[in-house]
Amino acid sequence: MRIAAAILLLLGQSIIQAALVWEPVTQTQVVFVDRPAAVYQDIRNDEDRAVTESLRLKLLQSTSSTAAPIPGWEQKKQLVVPAKQTIKTTVELTLPKVTSPTRFRITWSSEVGALLGDTEIIGCPADLFAPLRKLSSREPVGIAGDSDNRLATLLRSQGCQVREVRNWEDMKSNMALLVNVSGKGKDDDLSRLAAQYAKEWGGKVVWLVESDSRSLTPEPAVCVFPHGQGTLVVGTGIGLSDLSQNPLSQLRLVWLVELARSSEENRLMLLGRLMNL
Repeated sequence: MRIAAAILLLLGQSIIQAALVWEPVTQTQVVFVDRPAAVYQDIRNDEDRAVTESLRLKLLQSTSSTAAPIPGWEQKKQLVVPAKQTIKTTVELTLPKVTSPTRFRITWSSEVGALLGDTEIIGCPADLFAPLRKLSSREPVGIAGDSDNRLATLLRSQGCQVREVRNWEDMKSNMALLVNVSGKGKDDDLSRLAAQYAKEWGGKVVWLVESDSRSLTPEPAVCVFPHGQGTLVVGTGIGLSDLSQNPLSQLRLVWLVELARSSEENRLMLLGRLMNL
């Protein structure tokens, strides 16, 4: 009888695993550590019947080769997924403190311990602008095209030194230039100026391209254009409207600046970081 019960339990577990699918995310979720955050996961039911499952959630911190569980962190969740539907479920959590962007993973298991799925997270320290603050302490970061001062105001609030760039003479005095383009095609002169600055003065230029429509979030893309000793980096997918609260956009912005200033040997590594976000 015990053997038969065990076989039935295993068969039932196999049915649940086949029925529920943890949908892969198109973009890893990035949150600030040491503060409450919400992480989302879509779970699909392919069966013709509703599935109810009691889940155990554990949190792991990833390194280059291993994933260590966070002691004392475990949640339980009762999940009901209607037939042929996908639900979005939320996990409320506070990640432990880290000093650099760190990968975490939530594992979803059944009550008997069978792994059903997992959810990847990147936890970021609150002070992501520290590299820009250090850079700008030597020479202010130039900003052009920031018509409503969103970027300049945010960077100043983070202790960064910035200056508005209006002309060629302004550009020559800056180590790095952050350019915010509206995407409406009205900044052609500025783009030629940025390329000239990179080519003739070895300038490091980051060009931020926003979508015309705030309801549309463009897929992140990065292009690197070497110009003599200078570099022009064009990046999309950073929304300035929520930059102050969005760790993913902050992380991309800082890494774009690092990419513009990096040597050719380090460029592939930084591009890999950006494209994996």
